[in-house]
Amino acid sequence: MAFRSLLGAGESKIGTGSSPCWFELTCTTTHFETQGMPTPLAWLFHGLPLSMHKAEGAITLWSNLVALIGTHLLETGMPRQELLDMLTMLHETNEETVRSPRARAIAGQHLMSVYQVLGKA
Repeated sequence: MAFRSLLGAGESKIGTGSSPCWFELTCTTTHFETQGMPTPLAWLFHGLPLSMHKAEGAITLWSNLVALIGTHLLETGMPRQELLDMLTMLHETNEETVRSPRARAIAGQHLMSVYQVLGKA
């Protein structure tokens, strides 16, 4: 079930009939002003430079891919601890290689949320 949900989320972003903004990594430029219940920080995030919006778009697609692969591996019988160890290694690699502190923090948050979800699965 989780695999199908994640596959559907990815399909809506990059599949047939998806918005071209995902390929351009610019979907978050409009997301913050058009979300159903904007938060007080939405106004601030909406005004970020385009480069930050592109980084957010790439991180969102990347975390969806990691979650999809992780869910698939769990459903095909990979031991949960091995998968969580792989995610920990990926997180440590990001910490060492991503230069922007903000992008590193966002990537870490997304990866840790995937880690928590898969840890409870």
